[in-house]
Amino acid sequence: MSTTDSRVNILVVDDDPNIRKTLCDILRLKGYEAAAASTGAEAIEAAGLQTFNLALIDLILPDILGLEVMARIKAISTLTEAIILTGHASLESAVAAVKDGAFSYLHKPCDMGDLLEKIDQAVELRQAQLEIQRLASFPQLHPSPVIELDAAGTITYANPSAERLFPDLKLSGLAHPCSRKQPQESLDYAATQNYAKPPSKRGSGP
Repeated sequence: MSTTDSRVNILVVDDDPNIRKTLCDILRLKGYEAAAASTGAEAIEAAGLQTFNLALIDLILPDILGLEVMARIKAISTLTEAIILTGHASLESAVAAVKDGAFSYLHKPCDMGDLLEKIDQAVELRQAQLEIQRLASFPQLHPSPVIELDAAGTITYANPSAERLFPDLKLSGLAHPCSRKQPQESLDYAATQNYAKPPSKRGSGP
């Protein structure tokens, strides 16, 4: 496991008890937190109670297809990654899994080295997505006013604090007067008037 900043939770979904136990044992030895589910319904219930970084899902489960389980888990937690494991691999199911949002698709019995590498990659991707999400929310949550301008000086974003401080921002939209740059001609003209004026004449004595 290459990322150890926070606890990483992985859900193993497989109807074979030996596979569930083996995968959970290996994941725990590698430093991950592992939970197990033997059916799709159990997996969906677990996802509603706890957030998982990753789910390892058997394609063929006794109650619900693995792709449907993946879709239901992602509906609960959009950033949970999924790796589909199957002993019934086909090109069609592999394409469908990736199209539906699976991080990877592996044939059972899979090489443990390959699986652990995919797990590391999936966990790192989720953590990167969480960091992007956190950074994206920073301006909105920041207690100080945050106003963003484009290269032309037009306001493109104002966080709630800025809108409270400058209520007319919201009323006038993004084309607020404070975002407009003065034309360069006006600046040049003002500079000319300041520096080209002749000095005032003082009254001269006799």
